[in-house]
Amino acid sequence: MPATFAASIMPVEFLLHAWDMAQGSGTPLVVSDEVVAYVHKLAEQIVPGARGPAFGDEVAPSTDADPMERLATFAGRRPVAG
Repeated sequence: MPATFAASIMPVEFLLHAWDMAQGSGTPLVVSDEVVAYVHKLAEQIVPGARGPAFGDEVAPSTDADPMERLATFAGRRPVAG
């Protein structure tokens, strides 16, 4: 794996898996909007080409979705209903 790809994919994977764990445990995930925006820009370069084997189809976010939920739905995740 090229270092530049690893440097891009790792923040995306870490943040999305943190969101998965928070969703599964019912624990809030606190991440600044600036960090989420940075990771979302990385995801925009990676996720579309990896849909299917690594990421699901984009899910429409709710109208009141925060930036983290928008990133998660972009990557094909479905929020757990609260």
